[in-house]
Formats: sequence, structure tokens, C-alpha cells
Amino acid sequence: MDWVVPEIAGASSSNSGTANPVTVAEVGNMAVAAPSPTKTYKRRSKRSWGGPVLALVVLASFGGIGACLYLLTSGKQLTTDGTIVAANDRQPPGPQVNPQVTPSNQTVPPSERPPRDAIMGSLGRGGGGGGRALDPPPPRNADGDPTGPTNVLPDLDAANGSMMIGGGETPPSTDPSREMADDPAAPEPSVPAVASEPEMPPADEPMEAANSDPEMASGEMEMTESAAGSAMEPAETEASDATTAALRDSQRETVLGPLLTALRAGNYDELPQLIEAAKGQELVKDNQDELTQLALLSELAGHYLEGIRGGSTKLKATETFELTPGITVAVVESSRDSISLRINGQSKRYQILGMPLILAHRLAEFGLPMEDPVARAGRAAFQSLWPDATAGHRQQAFDWWNELAAEREAVDVSQLESTVRRLFEMPPSE
Repeated sequence: MDWVVPEIAGASSSNSGTANPVTVAEVGNMAVAAPSPTKTYKRRSKRSWGGPVLALVVLASFGGIGACLYLLTSGKQLTTDGTIVAANDRQPPGPQVNPQVTPSNQTVPPSERPPRDAIMGSLGRGGGGGGRALDPPPPRNADGDPTGPTNVLPDLDAANGSMMIGGGETPPSTDPSREMADDPAAPEPSVPAVASEPEMPPADEPMEAANSDPEMASGEMEMTESAAGSAMEPAETEASDATTAALRDSQRETVLGPLLTALRAGNYDELPQLIEAAKGQELVKDNQDELTQLALLSELAGHYLEGIRGGSTKLKATETFELTPGITVAVVESSRDSISLRINGQSKRYQILGMPLILAHRLAEFGLPMEDPVARAGRAAFQSLWPDATAGHRQQAFDWWNELAAEREAVDVSQLESTVRRLFEMPPSE
């Protein structure tokens, strides 16, 4: 008996799309697909490279340290191309680079003399010229100034404030080899010359002395002493000039200081006493010359002041005079120290040392003959020292002195302008 089995999915069907019945026998003949087995996947463990890398770094470090210690202890050197050579071996041949020779990097062969020092001459060569070796130069700071005591003092120029080191030229050498060594422009040999040892004479012949002629040896010694003296003269002159400059500044501040202060303040009555006190001191030449001109300036100003006082005492009460063209004043009272005037109906008293400059000049005309060169020179001196004087007042005083150039026999005022300019710190004349 055949059984009819329901339609099984996947069975073949006709083209029409209807299912054909399947018998039990067909079912038994159909292969049943076995279920596929489940696959098991294993996760691959991730390997770490940190440990090996660290080990390699440590080994390389120890290797480098060992190589450095080997080079240091064995006395060998590593060249630029990677080869190791002994410290005393020459480098392998390669391109030779000859640096440009300049005066700053120029070397001096052992057999030649170092360049001549510009200040000390041949004595600064460490005794190479037969003279004694000088002491080493003092240490200097970053600015080039000496930080310790030195035997060569700079010449201090007080006019412009710069440090100049003066000194004369040392006499030229008569040795051609010395001249070549002294010339910085002379080409330097590429290979230092090695001093050759003197040849020894045979044993049976006596060795000649270095200088067999006593007169020649004496002459060379005299020339050496003369050159040494000539080289030391500039250094001694510099030291003397620097000492004189320091002493000059000190004396000008201490000895001439009170006199300069009184002149600037117009304290005419104090000037004679201060000048006498300064003349009693021993001064350097510059200060002595300045004191001479200051004394002349003070003397002329004092002479003119006496003329002002004399003119004031000559004027009597109720007397009138013309102060300026068109202005007439009347004298109320007058003395050596003051004068009272009536101007436009009003009376006013003026002190001799504090009156207007125009009134002082007018009173001086009554006490001094103004055609006298000394009186005219005194007028300029008084005006240049007037406490309220301006640059214009002093320039007018300079012009008055210039007008007296032909009267030098009576009074020499040729140096007074420069004295006043320095006294009041005025710019020099053009």
C-alpha cells in the first residue's frame, strides 16, 4: 500500500508550479543532509615587542659607553671618516684646507722673533733682543681695561674724556730678519723653521768665543742699552703725563675751587684774598697758567668796580645826569656802597653790587677815563663776571677784548676769552 506524503520543501516541482505527490519509498530513498559541525575559532594572542626593543637599546648603550672608555683609556682617536688611529699618529691623507693667514691668527716660528710691541718696543719680547724679559701684561676684563696694577698708565685727555695711550716710536731695527718679523704684512712660512744646532768644532781645535772682539761686544751692549732706554722713555712719559693730569684735576678742585666759585657768583671783594691764597700753593703748569689768567680777570674787574664806586661818590645830591639818551635822573644820595636816584618823580636806592648793568657802566664813566685800554678791558671783565650776565653779555665782552688786540702792550687780554669760556663752561669759539 502506498502512502501519500505531504509536500516537502525543496522537492522538485513541475514547470507548471504544482507539487507532485511523493511516496514513502521516495522518501526513504532521499538523503537526509547531516547538520554541519560547529567550528571553534581560537583568538591568536598578540605578541609584545617592548621587551626585545628595550634589551637592544640597553645593549647598544653599554656598547657605546664601552667604546668611549676604550678610546679614552687607550689614547686613540676617532677620525672624521670613522677610522680609529693613535693620538700621536697622523691623520689619513685627505683634502688639505689652508686657512687664510691674517694678523690675528698668524703664528710665529720658534726661530723668529715675535712682533714688536707698539708701546714697549723691543723690550716687550720676553728678552729676545738681549734685554731683560718684562713682567707679563696685567689681566684685562671684557672691555679691555686692566684689572690689576700696571706700569703703563693711560694718558688721560681732560678736554674730550678719551683714554689715549701715547708714546713715541721705537728706533727701527737694523737686523733684516727682525724687520721681517716686525712686518705683519710679510708672508709667513708654511712650515716653521727649526733652529739648527751649532756645529761642534773638532776635539783638537779650541772653540771660539761668541764674540772674540771685546770692542764689538761693548758696542753691541751699548746699542742694546740705548734701545732699551729709548723704549722706556715713552712709558715713563705716559706715566708722568697721567700723574700730572690727575694732580692738575685735584689741584683745580681743591686749590682753585673756592676762587672759581667766587668768580661765578660775582663776589668781587673776595677775589684778592682767594688769589693770594692760591698763589701760595705749588701748582702744576696748567693750573699755574690758569691762575695767572684768573688773577688778571679779577684784577681788571676789581679795577672797574673801584671806578664805579668812585663815580658814585663824585655825584652830589640834587645833581642830574643822563642815564641813557632821553632819560635824565637826579641824585638823591650817594656813597661807595649805594646810590639813590629820582626817576620820573620816584626815588629808588641801588646797591653798587646789585644795580643794573647800564647804571654801573654809567657810574664808571664818572670814575674812570674810558679811553684808557685798562679801563675798557676792565669794563669787559666786569660784565663777563656780572651775576646776571647772559651769553649775549659775555659775547659783547669778548668783542670789547678783541678791539684791544692792538693795545697788547698796555694790557694783554688775548687769553681772557678762553678763560671765561672755561669758567662758565661755554662752548669754544669757532
